[in-house]
Amino acid sequence: MGRHVSAPAVDRRRMRLHAARWACATAILAAAPQAAGAQDRPDISLQQAKDEIRKSKPKTLDLIVKLLKMDKEAANETYDQFLTTLSSTGIPTRVGMDILVKSVQAQGRHVGRKVAFEEIADDRLATEVAKELGYKIP
Repeated sequence: MGRHVSAPAVDRRRMRLHAARWACATAILAAAPQAAGAQDRPDISLQQAKDEIRKSKPKTLDLIVKLLKMDKEAANETYDQFLTTLSSTGIPTRVGMDILVKSVQAQGRHVGRKVAFEEIADDRLATEVAKELGYKIP
């Protein structure tokens, strides 16, 4: 029969995954190669790194496993969760920000507080970058 996992163990695992997601994003973005000329534009470098993450799941999973010392299953869950926070244009979305807020709240921070999109996201710079990179803006 399958192994029974207690509710607290599942909650601890979920919290570790949420924390790992943040660490994953930081590690991947720090390790991502920058395009020529983008070194002086961290906003463009960030979007290019997120595009690379979205396009290269196997490479990103290897990086997560190596840098964060995760097993493949946890790395895959972290990657899939991280993707839910990204938009194809790099412009923050309400859905993506809601996911991030819920992740923070799952860690026991800001629980019970309704966070407005405008408090945590300003899409003006991301919209400008998306236009510069040639994305179609809705």
